[in-house]
Amino acid sequence: MDISKDPPFKRRLLIVFIITSLLYTEYYVTNHFPIFEPILLPQTFIDEQIPFLLWTVYPYLLLLSGAYLALLLRRGGHFWSCMIALMVGLQFNYLTFLLYPTYIIRPDVAHVDGFGIHCYRWLLSVDESCNCFPSGHITTPSVVCWYLLRENRAYWTIVLFCLFLFITVLTTKQHYVIDIAGGLATAAMGIIIYERWIRGRLLEKQEFEIDASK
Repeated sequence: MDISKDPPFKRRLLIVFIITSLLYTEYYVTNHFPIFEPILLPQTFIDEQIPFLLWTVYPYLLLLSGAYLALLLRRGGHFWSCMIALMVGLQFNYLTFLLYPTYIIRPDVAHVDGFGIHCYRWLLSVDESCNCFPSGHITTPSVVCWYLLRENRAYWTIVLFCLFLFITVLTTKQHYVIDIAGGLATAAMGIIIYERWIRGRLLEKQEFEIDASK
């Protein structure tokens, strides 16, 4: 694996699919089979003021495909950097889910009717109310957006769109404000750990293997 070069589009697509499948499997296991009893996450004053907007479940679900924005990365090894930093950052999420699981009380939609209700009920059926802090819906697009801006500042429009989507984790009552802060923190941790330690070691190993093959 040459991390200084980005693979062709089809290979990038396959890599993103495999990595996201593995990451979602980790999420599912920690979400549905917590080892410890989840702790209720209290609302802040800000959370109490944010309304429940049912229709925002649709843009909220777009965050699930945030990792696929990495397909736009195609120069300077940014794709590999993004994927590895993402995997590192999300491990902090899953470790928190494992050791300190939290849950929130979601809106009662048993008698609610309206645009988006079926989609929202499906969401509640596949995603239990735990695994709240930190928010993986924030971690993933944050890492990807970081590398998109590093490669080309023209991607700022995509970043702004993702920032809008961040609001939907609150308006769908899937997360609280502290979960967003946690998601940004684990995204930063993934990027920093990769850029300061992992990347250098991988490049050194890569150069060693090239020299050894000569």
